[in-house]
Amino acid sequence: MTWKACLDSIFKPRQGSCEGSPPNPVRFGRKQRSADALCAVNSLVWGFFMSKTNVMRLLNAAGISYTVREYPVDESDHTARHAAIYLGIPEEQVFKTLVLQGSSGKYFVCCIPGPSELDLKKTAKIAGEKSAALIYMKDLKPITGYIRGGCSPIGMKKQYSTFIDETAQLFESISVSAGERGVQVILDPLDLARFISAQFGDLT
Repeated sequence: MTWKACLDSIFKPRQGSCEGSPPNPVRFGRKQRSADALCAVNSLVWGFFMSKTNVMRLLNAAGISYTVREYPVDESDHTARHAAIYLGIPEEQVFKTLVLQGSSGKYFVCCIPGPSELDLKKTAKIAGEKSAALIYMKDLKPITGYIRGGCSPIGMKKQYSTFIDETAQLFESISVSAGERGVQVILDPLDLARFISAQFGDLT
């Protein structure tokens, strides 16, 4: 079942949490301890007052297993590294979602590890384009329905061709945005690829 078949999912109270082992407090110090406390409070707030994100509803409807993880939002830092520190997972497993436009005018999506940079020549070739460029930030929401720091490869306005960096296959699970700032879903990269009909490739 693809995400398109799940668009009529029923809204249910969110079960988000900060479950899992927190990062080493010795390594991250006061900043991490404060984040852990804030994360715990946020979980209670989300659980009682907020709904699941569209990403979660689509995954639930498709029967795909995932874990919800939250972290404090820093308006000056929307990087994968920021999320990885608070989530307590390697940055290489936090995948960022980028939207590009090819020379044909078509849009497509790439998911790459947090610390990596997209190779536009490789990416264009894999996408079947002569060239490609990242879209302007002001165009992100009109094209995808998402904002910077909360862009997910799941549940965009349209199901664009999507490519996931091949390194995702090295891990049992990866993290992608849940469609809101400060919220991630952790899931099997193979499940993700099947769900959004994505291809794996060398993008960096």
